[in-house]
Amino acid sequence: MKFATISEHCQKRMQQRCVNETLLDALFTYGRTTRHRNSNIYTLNKTDVQFLINEFGITKQEAEKLVKYYAVEQDGELTTVAIIKTKAKRWTH
Repeated sequence: MKFATISEHCQKRMQQRCVNETLLDALFTYGRTTRHRNSNIYTLNKTDVQFLINEFGITKQEAEKLVKYYAVEQDGELTTVAIIKTKAKRWTH
């Protein structure tokens, strides 16, 4: 995994949302990064799904699941994993 530490809050959210470290590794490796309020936000687009299936070896169901999530990293620590609830201008402040 890319980050040395995962916060306790993030571990709880990963468990609640059934997101494992392999899926997060795919998100960090192939996803897109956006800066917002001194944090890095990691997301995947639908166009990345087929690439993940072919190159990373995860199932189509797992890849499509990742499109719905984002991960937040601050100061080298993974702080949370959450569900994207809006398609509007995300993280533009």
